[in-house]
Amino acid sequence: TKVPTAGFGSTGPDITMQTRLPPVQAAQRALRDVQKFEGHLKGCIKVPLSQAEYDGYVSLAYNIGPSAFCKSGIVRELNQGNYRAACTQILRWKYSNGHDCSQSSKCKGLWVRRVNECQQCWRAVDAVDGTLK
Repeated sequence: TKVPTAGFGSTGPDITMQTRLPPVQAAQRALRDVQKFEGHLKGCIKVPLSQAEYDGYVSLAYNIGPSAFCKSGIVRELNQGNYRAACTQILRWKYSNGHDCSQSSKCKGLWVRRVNECQQCWRAVDAVDGTLK
């Protein structure tokens, strides 16, 4: 089923397929949503993250939902200190409306996004590793 979204991807009981948000209201709603997701992430991730890692995970949680994110293999790997493995787990979030987006042209953009998120995550982890060596 399709999820109604408005603005920068906001969802909720007050959002319908017909909802249109003016730019300022869309930005305010997105900021409020991100702050909510940040709270969830701070509750489930127990290890330190660089700002780049944190930003990437907030973006992913915004897309897949904070509950799904906190229950994911990403968080399990992170909390075990397996930062690169956590990045690789991002690629498991490749499905949309029953389609494997790594194989389907119907949602190829989602797969491209996941690959980019994974690569950005690896770069962030490698940057932190480089400063620790």
